[in-house]
Amino acid sequence: METYLTLEEAILKLLRERGASGMENPRTIVGYVEDYMDPDSPELRVLMHILVANNLKPESSKRRRLERMIEERFVAPYARVVRGDSADLEAAASQARVYLSEDCLVRETVAESLARGIAAGIARWRDEGDEVDVPRGAEGRGENAVCPMAGMRITTEFGRRLDVVKELGRGGWGIVYEVDCAGKHMAFKWLRPEAILDRDRFVANLKRNILAGAPSPEFLWLHDMVDGFDGGVGYLMDLRPAEYEELDRIWSRPSLFESFRRIVDVCMGIASAMNNLHNAGYRYQDLRGENVFADPRTGRVLIVGLDNVTPQGESTGIAGTVGFMAPEIMCARHPRPTVASDMHSMAVVIFITLLQQHPLHGQRLASIPMDEEGLRYVYGTNPVFIFDEEDASNAAIQSPENNALRIWPCLPAHVQALFRRA
Repeated sequence: METYLTLEEAILKLLRERGASGMENPRTIVGYVEDYMDPDSPELRVLMHILVANNLKPESSKRRRLERMIEERFVAPYARVVRGDSADLEAAASQARVYLSEDCLVRETVAESLARGIAAGIARWRDEGDEVDVPRGAEGRGENAVCPMAGMRITTEFGRRLDVVKELGRGGWGIVYEVDCAGKHMAFKWLRPEAILDRDRFVANLKRNILAGAPSPEFLWLHDMVDGFDGGVGYLMDLRPAEYEELDRIWSRPSLFESFRRIVDVCMGIASAMNNLHNAGYRYQDLRGENVFADPRTGRVLIVGLDNVTPQGESTGIAGTVGFMAPEIMCARHPRPTVASDMHSMAVVIFITLLQQHPLHGQRLASIPMDEEGLRYVYGTNPVFIFDEEDASNAAIQSPENNALRIWPCLPAHVQALFRRA
């Protein structure tokens, strides 16, 4: 199983290997930490999706403006500290946090965790240098780190005894362990206390979901939980089979599928799973590529991230992820996701899986700055489908590399109509 570094450890490793030049460019930072951090980490997702303008044309003026803003408001304050031009690391972290939360609409807790994580790595490098050891066994993906929790026994809410075997990975919100539960090896995900918005409501919702059981086999459902373990909350689930890949990664490597039929099977599996979830009285709230795993050989899917699932009509404070959340949620002062907003997120995920492009990323991206106002305009107040029959203001970009233009005409008319309605 894969094991990852924290953001702090990844930044420390970057600086020890590349020195001050490692913090001069956002692409250098992203390209490096991507090799060592948990791909499910919200910090890494922010670094990859917001700090690198890959969705814009390489030579567009909009992309140049955005990259300048990223360098000036996020990278430069840290770089000045690393070079020794400034000693105020706290101010650098504060400026980065403000940029992420106010300009990029990143959730405050994630923005704070990311800004502090980078600052902590710089502080360790600046104050202790090579005397600080990165955890053994974490020199890259695919190796098992030494786990100080190994051998510990945990008693769950429903009386199971879990023996910690090893650490599988960690991210900004917590750590995943492999545990032995009466001879069966399972996964135990522990969430940090700061990752939980409303502890009482969160714990009550977990218990209710555990007792209700999975609505269908496509969900990697929760079997048990622990409240208070090391100050946080943990839950027990089955181990994800190794053959399943994160859909967000598959989007960048569609050749993993042996045929287009398997791509369709994945989309059908997602739709079926969400239908079963909604019919059981739940809503997901935050469906996106990182929460869906697929087996490219068979087209089967597994949906994770089920600590967000709530009964319809209730809320745990989760609104969703920019780019996937519905426009009415994006624009709401106090958003409350619904089945309808789940359907919007599902339509976006399925569209990207089929056509290898976001359904709202068209020609106007070249002229709209992706700051807070721009994000709200594109995804909230004025979303325009790239194949809208009545509004061509955001039509698909005419390019030989645009696979969406080749695939769209091949879709059945009723499927095209469903996407237009969505």
